[in-house]
Amino acid sequence: MIVVDGIRLRLLGVPAVDGPGEDPAGILSQPKRLALLAYLAIQGGFVRREVLVEMFWPDSDPEKARRALSQATLTLRRSLGRTAIRSRGNEELGISPDHVWIDVRAFEAAIAGERWPEAVKLHRDELLHGLNGDQVTPEFSRWLDGERLRLQRAAAGAAKRLADASFKAGDVPAAIAWARRAVAVRPLDESIFREYLALLDEAGDAAQALSEFESFRSRLGTEYDLEPARETVRLIEMIRSRRPESPSGRTAESGITTVPDFPVAAGAPTRDTAGPAPAGQPPRRGWRGVRPAATGVLAVVALLLVWLNMPSTTDTTPAIVPNRVAVLYLTSMGDSTAQIIAEGVTDILIEHLRSYSAIEVLPRSAVQKYRNVAIDLDSLVPALRAAFFVYGSVRRLADQTQVSLEVTGADGTAVNSDVLTFDGANPAIITEAVLTWVAESIPQLRSAVMAREIRFGTTDSLAATFTLQGIAAERNAIQFGSTGAFDLVASQFQRADSLFGLAIERDSRWSNPYLYRGRLVGSRIRLCYLEVVDCEWQSAFDEGIGYLSAIVDRADNGAEALEERAQLRLMSWQYAVAIDTAVLNLAVSDASDAIELGGVRPLAHSVLTAVYMERGEWDDARSQALWALNSDEYGLDRGRILFDLFEIAFNMKQDTLALEYCASMRPLPRGDLRFLHCNLVLRAWSDVLPPDVDEARQLADVYLAGVHGDLRPVVTPQVELLLAAVLARAAERDAGQQNEVARLVDSLVGEHEGSDDRFLYAAAAMARLDRIPDAAEYLELYFAVSRTARWYVSTKRWFEGVSFDSRRLDPAEVGSVRDRKE
Repeated sequence: MIVVDGIRLRLLGVPAVDGPGEDPAGILSQPKRLALLAYLAIQGGFVRREVLVEMFWPDSDPEKARRALSQATLTLRRSLGRTAIRSRGNEELGISPDHVWIDVRAFEAAIAGERWPEAVKLHRDELLHGLNGDQVTPEFSRWLDGERLRLQRAAAGAAKRLADASFKAGDVPAAIAWARRAVAVRPLDESIFREYLALLDEAGDAAQALSEFESFRSRLGTEYDLEPARETVRLIEMIRSRRPESPSGRTAESGITTVPDFPVAAGAPTRDTAGPAPAGQPPRRGWRGVRPAATGVLAVVALLLVWLNMPSTTDTTPAIVPNRVAVLYLTSMGDSTAQIIAEGVTDILIEHLRSYSAIEVLPRSAVQKYRNVAIDLDSLVPALRAAFFVYGSVRRLADQTQVSLEVTGADGTAVNSDVLTFDGANPAIITEAVLTWVAESIPQLRSAVMAREIRFGTTDSLAATFTLQGIAAERNAIQFGSTGAFDLVASQFQRADSLFGLAIERDSRWSNPYLYRGRLVGSRIRLCYLEVVDCEWQSAFDEGIGYLSAIVDRADNGAEALEERAQLRLMSWQYAVAIDTAVLNLAVSDASDAIELGGVRPLAHSVLTAVYMERGEWDDARSQALWALNSDEYGLDRGRILFDLFEIAFNMKQDTLALEYCASMRPLPRGDLRFLHCNLVLRAWSDVLPPDVDEARQLADVYLAGVHGDLRPVVTPQVELLLAAVLARAAERDAGQQNEVARLVDSLVGEHEGSDDRFLYAAAAMARLDRIPDAAEYLELYFAVSRTARWYVSTKRWFEGVSFDSRRLDPAEVGSVRDRKE
């Protein structure tokens, strides 16, 4: 990197700053400003001011905190030079990568590039060595602990890679030296220490291995009153039984002359936190090979001692952070396997929940002191300020494993709970089940977070209560519709609408009831389309647009109202309520304004994706879909967005990419149907998957087996006609088989009289057979009868070479055209 201003920022080890500013080294004497500089440097990119205020001035008045941030930024610019700290608008700050060299970023680049010696050399010592994070803020202290551990793991991983490479090359002395350095970085990680002992044994230096072990055990006993883990004891017993003493008397240093200097970490252990393993860290065995996991029993207990001796910084009346989740250690009952599984599941829960950007998950260090302690929310809530707690247990009974999991609110309200039972103790099976449970818990958790946040903006408790009850009634209506209890749907929608109305009467200046009343219209219209409830389409849309327009210009909910209005306008086009393409332009305008006003918003980006797909503007559609995917904080729309990306890539004939998107849908909750759909599409139209008829039939059978209830009459013709398209591709060079497939298509269309989409998929199968007139006729039927006929069919890859009239019909025309066709 070219450093224009010559600023060098060294954060690994004792921090140092060199640069052309007024007093770059002076920053080191000011812990909070050094911490702010380090945070910006390590986070990379731009960071919103509100995040910085929460991190460094959490207990200050918001205006005072922002002024303090501005003053600190001014001081940093004066100390480092004006180009070091950059701004984007009025709300974001960052370090300029073109003007500042940062050793942490260089270290991460070395790890990513697998330049292991460079990485080990750059990691001189722990991050910001000598800085006590608690002197800054508790929030920064937790972040610093996590970053120190992350970087230590990466450095130890690099040293282990070098040890492995040296051992494979036959250079055992170098392998021993690199392993020793991994131990120096992570002195309490017994898995690393055992690998070091094994290498000494491999070199025939049993005496050195026994000496290292005795020193390790003596230090544990003296400093922590602990014994090494049983795995370590077994290894040293095996070494002692085979090699009572070293015949050569060599030491671990013999023959080593070229390894760069590397200091031993300080004796006090670092508090552990959870998180994904960085690039370059070797996979671990057992549970630690399934998911990045804990550092082991020794580290956990030692860290617990550190945490217990730390001074408390808990406020006597702390405010609960609405989206904060504390994952408590799972308790274990039964054999030692239960303890291993409990550790693994705890790590899985922490890691996976951290993948949702809308949720703040406390690190392991914050909950260490509550391990093996009875859960008492009265003490946990004020100490951790968490709104939600995840806890459970692992029980081993004979050959079965039971994993109990629960999510509870700070007020004791259950969010979700389950008991997972397994035959045996297969880590892969348990991991998959736990991840599925987490994904299925996210919607409830999101609703619970929203219920806590929704009260902001009103002082009228009854208005807030009515709004929450209205949201619950809307959710009930949707649930009743999905389970076939149609007689209850309309009454729940009416109840929701009335409750939102009561909230507006109580506090007409509060925008939330207007927003949720507008959203309610969208939910009702979707069920209208499925003929679950009756709707006057146009009046319903007008009603929803009216509610949302009433709050578009309000500061508190303007962006949300704009994106919801954009979605309603898109729906009015998709359901043929509006047949003028101008409504799509209005949807684009609303979605763009929402992004301009509120930043990256998944719903607004998804609306833009849909509009560009309608128009066949695939490049723009892909760009917006990727924005939507990256900003989907709870991952609730991940399957739908990935399916959009699949369709975009497929229609752009980027089949390898389409296959990747298709495959990524399978492991998602309820993602199999989308996966099977796109798999059949690729088999019918792409060379990336063969048109294997037997395998396609099996996929179609699995697809139909997973469809139930009211969706079956809609989905079945799609699946069967997609299978026909696969058959058509397989019969490309056999005229007799082609005729047979064409007869099958006509037969399937006749069988599924209740489905409008049968005409679309029949047209696709006929186009696959190169029977263009038949394809055009089926498409004309599709556009005549389908309320949701999509404009972008005209640009779909399925229908290359097919000419047809894709104009949107006035709803009044649909009946007469259908009668004429039939």
